[in-house]
Amino acid sequence: MFLTKIKQEGLIYYIQSLQPAFKHVMSFRPTGWAYKPSTCGTFSTSSTAEEILNNALFFTMDLINPSYNSPTCQLFGVPYSEHSSFRELEAFVIDRIIPTVIFEKSERNGLLAK
Repeated sequence: MFLTKIKQEGLIYYIQSLQPAFKHVMSFRPTGWAYKPSTCGTFSTSSTAEEILNNALFFTMDLINPSYNSPTCQLFGVPYSEHSSFRELEAFVIDRIIPTVIFEKSERNGLLAK
């Protein structure tokens, strides 16, 4: 689903297109509007990746509340900006990152199919 379609109307249409195989959809929309200032300490330019990653999370799942919530669809705004820090981005990596911006459409579709 394209990021521009991750809205209430888009989710409703999307879940309808997946029925009866799926009955529920949960969506995360990266947006700067979901940002809340951090209450943790800051890091210096000499901080290592290990120090940053092992530091207590300043943004936790408890801070994410759905902006749209129905019996079949949930939409969560996740703080993101092209200026997001390494730590902020690392907090949301589950398995792998697929770069799709620099690829031709055929290459991108092949990557997403894997």
